[in-house]
Amino acid sequence: VDAAEFRRSRHVSGAVDAQVAYADVVLVTKSEVAGGDETGRAIAEAAVLAPRAQVIVGTTEQHAEWLEATLADPPLDHAEPDHAPHVHDDHCDHTHGITSAAIELAAEVDVEELEDQLGELPASIVRIKGIVRGVDSRDGRQAEGWYAVHRVGLRVSSEPVSAPAFAEGRLVALGTSVDPAIIEACVARASL
Repeated sequence: VDAAEFRRSRHVSGAVDAQVAYADVVLVTKSEVAGGDETGRAIAEAAVLAPRAQVIVGTTEQHAEWLEATLADPPLDHAEPDHAPHVHDDHCDHTHGITSAAIELAAEVDVEELEDQLGELPASIVRIKGIVRGVDSRDGRQAEGWYAVHRVGLRVSSEPVSAPAFAEGRLVALGTSVDPAIIEACVARASL
């Protein structure tokens, strides 16, 4: 986001808002040109479009450095372990920073509502995938069938799929803090 021009350029094309709305990170530049008040207004408008996006204010060079550091490969200093490899078996009693929840869905769901509900979950849930039986009415039809549902980061999508070999829908969620109850609550709000 160019702090000096963002607010004025929004009416030029819907693409301006779309780029911000789908952002996971909003990099704000030219704050020194725009000044504090205009930069604050630009950030406020961007926050309305992408309320969960991380906002970083800096120069183009600072943003490039941040991006390079974020995407850099980790150091290989400890490529050769100085201890026996860790075995993940029934006796492994510690977490690895990722939790999961798997639920079955007996009820049919409104696919659009389920997408909306999953999209509102916290960013700590980084991946959801599953197959659900439901109805999708977004194209004006009441398209009943099976749907693959995906959430990667904060983006949610679905597409029709062939009926699976099992009778009930299933969802699996992964993240740093996954409570099965909130996934079940999303499904309950979308159930038909």
